[in-house]
Amino acid sequence: MRRNRSLWIPISLAMAKLAAGGAMTPVPGATGMYTQSMAVFGNTVYVGTQGDGVYTFSTAGTGYRAPPASIDSEATYAFASDGNRVLAAGYGIFATTDHGASWTELPGLRDQWIHALASGGGRLLAGTDEGLQISGDGGTNWSRPTGISQSEVNALAVSGMNAFAAVGGDLFTSSSLYRSQDGGLTWAPLPYPHGGNDEVKDIVILGNRVFVSSDDSIQYSQDLGATWAKSEGQQVVFGKDGFFSAMAASDGLIAVARSGSFGGDYLYVSTDSGTTW
Repeated sequence: MRRNRSLWIPISLAMAKLAAGGAMTPVPGATGMYTQSMAVFGNTVYVGTQGDGVYTFSTAGTGYRAPPASIDSEATYAFASDGNRVLAAGYGIFATTDHGASWTELPGLRDQWIHALASGGGRLLAGTDEGLQISGDGGTNWSRPTGISQSEVNALAVSGMNAFAAVGGDLFTSSSLYRSQDGGLTWAPLPYPHGGNDEVKDIVILGNRVFVSSDDSIQYSQDLGATWAKSEGQQVVFGKDGFFSAMAASDGLIAVARSGSFGGDYLYVSTDSGTTW
């Protein structure tokens, strides 16, 4: 199933300016695209679109690069980096070592929709329609880990040997949350306190806190998922209308995107680990 994901917001370079009240301006020649995902690695911004491939933008002032023909242009849902490569996930997984000038499809997981992608502990983790896959050889060979439901994986986050995954969830059922403490080899369910029909949209790790955004709340844990609490004051700041769609965290900042039920998209930033927004 193709997932219509919302924007993944990169903040390691741009959000500091936004949090300080700086202006954001469109990039000439790259407007009017439906953005599915976004990430910053080094001095390059990667933008995954719906139907227009992967654009790259240099923060060093060299401008943007249109998508080459070597990457599938249907949709790009997630990015990750495993060192000298940047990986883009959509219908398969593609890798670049030249800042997006050219891409090569990885031999594993071809002809599959990949909705989430993460790298850590020497492994790649990919969330597919049919569950989680892990690779210890850079994406050539993949296997299924144990202890996790083999349903569609919506979100992944990795920090060291700790990994978190959200599985399933739609208009009628809630997502389930899992944690691995061995780099993704084995998993166990977490007691995530979601509502009756609450789909997890994104997971980010900032310092000692794990944040999970769902349809109607942002929860965080300070003990690797054993206990959870709602981000303070979110009903006052965000209001009750709409749903949370995506999060990003870097350099002491966390950002969340919220879409209104009757139109209007909003971006909120916290500089104190989610206490105020």
